[in-house]
Amino acid sequence: MLIIDAHHHWMPREHIEEIGRYLEPGEEVSRDAELVRVRREGTELFTIDVAKYTSPEEQVKDMDAAGVDMAVLSTGLWQWWNNMELAPAINDGLAEVQRRYPDRLIGLAHVPPLDPAAPAELERAVKTLGLRGLCLSTHCQGKYLDDPAYLPLYQKTAELGVPIFVHASPTPLEYQSIRVYDAARLLGRVFDLSIAATRLAYSDILDQVPGLTFVIGHLGGAFFVLKERLTGKAGFFRTPEADFSSRLSRLYFDSAPPFWTSAQMTCAVQTLGSGQLLLGSDYPVLRPWMVQARRIMDGVQMGDDERKAVMGGNAARLLGIDG
Repeated sequence: MLIIDAHHHWMPREHIEEIGRYLEPGEEVSRDAELVRVRREGTELFTIDVAKYTSPEEQVKDMDAAGVDMAVLSTGLWQWWNNMELAPAINDGLAEVQRRYPDRLIGLAHVPPLDPAAPAELERAVKTLGLRGLCLSTHCQGKYLDDPAYLPLYQKTAELGVPIFVHASPTPLEYQSIRVYDAARLLGRVFDLSIAATRLAYSDILDQVPGLTFVIGHLGGAFFVLKERLTGKAGFFRTPEADFSSRLSRLYFDSAPPFWTSAQMTCAVQTLGSGQLLLGSDYPVLRPWMVQARRIMDGVQMGDDERKAVMGGNAARLLGIDG
């Protein structure tokens, strides 16, 4: 059985070394041995283990220990700060990692989605560099993924036939009430991913671009629990009169990070469907997470075909990998 970790991170070391150059006003960086932390007004946004985030050799060793065959690489939260200065270097770096480990590591393209140059850079990343998908944050410049401003990039993505992997932004757009207790990260990202998934399901963006598919991280926040409430009745109150089953067939979800119990993951399989679910770990935020992600799945009651799909088959199909 092919095992693919669909939520796995890598960053160029030079970006971490010069990270202060790219931060926004009000943000600051601190360094503690191998950990780099980015904060905004006391809220921790991003924590990077430099050795793990920048070493594909170490990542492959940990994949071997966890029994993971392949991993899908994105920069994770670093996509939030991406611009057209950074994007080509990120894509070149991921392509080099993919060339070094062609049977193990799969790179996603990174572009600032609302920049007019983004579609051309995406085409270069896919056609010239061989990257197999696109990574976006839940929102950019105050716009969620259903905003028409994304259409030029979406049309190019559909033309190229690659999926979009959606990573959490550092915080939701509004998070004043959850700035305490580190809740802006822990709870805020649940809210944010739920909002992103719901807006994609409710909007007509998937109808406008028929070839578009999304893989939403973290089970879509709470979307896997709320799916029936949110999409069970088209036209209920002001819910759109839409064929939600068609739209939802093009929304996939990964299981990162391994905070879930097997019971919660069983719920996700039952509500989202085994055909829409991908294994994900969020490694290397914490080193044991690949092992934990697999262990949780081991406790989920699924048929053999369902398990093969969730553990790697769905990711392989979306990314064009021969399984």
